[in-house]
Amino acid sequence: MELLKANEEQSNPFAKKKDRKYKTMLEDKRDYVSLLKETFKTGPITLDMADIKIMQHHKIKTLYGVNFTQAWYSAETTIPESQHPGYVFLMIDFNADIDNPMIHVKTWQPTANIKSSLDVYYLYDFQIYD
Repeated sequence: MELLKANEEQSNPFAKKKDRKYKTMLEDKRDYVSLLKETFKTGPITLDMADIKIMQHHKIKTLYGVNFTQAWYSAETTIPESQHPGYVFLMIDFNADIDNPMIHVKTWQPTANIKSSLDVYYLYDFQIYD
């Protein structure tokens, strides 16, 4: 696991070169948990996570970006994207309650959609105002 500190001068000079195919989905916690329950009721899964990187926001010290690669497999699932590896980004805020952090953003990008590391979402890709 790698912890990175973002400073005020850090920016993403490659932002305009990113090639991201995406589909926006807005889910509340109830809908997301319902989907997870449906997925996991078919049986156990195997989850692999690697290349974990954590970055703290340069101004909002309770805000973190977490990046990792993920692949999970289940012989019984009917959700096709679960069989493919991808990149996950989480924007997590510990401001309100350290024991119940708020996930503001979650992205999952299939490996097939990533041409270079510049295409992966990171904390500095989001305009955040305090």
